Amino acid sequence: MHVEQAVERYGPLVMSLIWRINGNHDETADLYQEVFVKFHETTSERGPLQRPKAWLCRTAINAALDFNRQRAKFVSWTESAEQPYNWEANDAAENGLMVEKIRRLTVDLPERRREVFVLRYFQGYSFAQIAQLLNCSAGAARAAAFQAAKQIRGWLACDHPPATTSNPKEANR
Repeated sequence: MHVEQAVERYGPLVMSLIWRINGNHDETADLYQEVFVKFHETTSERGPLQRPKAWLCRTAINAALDFNRQRAKFVSWTESAEQPYNWEANDAAENGLMVEKIRRLTVDLPERRREVFVLRYFQGYSFAQIAQLLNCSAGAARAAAFQAAKQIRGWLACDHPPATTSNPKEANR
């Protein structure tokens, strides 16, 4: 398998794995490139891999974890050398709090948006699967997910819960 084919076939999976571990767009993009450079070097030296998907997944996970370990070991010159900042523990705690806050906010979404948002972002369904489950088009599912995410981002930016409204048409906006 050539690198171009691997990027086309497994690129989104590799990006997703790195993003879930790393969570930073720029660092994820750099690690993504490193993984496919390693893939090219390995296939050039050894020939085609028997299980390229497994190799790419393992390499992506290792690259992201190694990067996070290196970042955790870094101690800024302004910090005390005896107490390095624990990036992994702090990020995990912050991510957990953010996920819980988002879960609470989903309750206030209009019903269809809430269903699509939960299926997509908490349960990992594709838009095609959501469309089948909810008897709508994949485009409608995608639009509902977009609107739900936009609404939640707005609420998070204001850092206060959504105002409940008695007008059902207003609640769907």
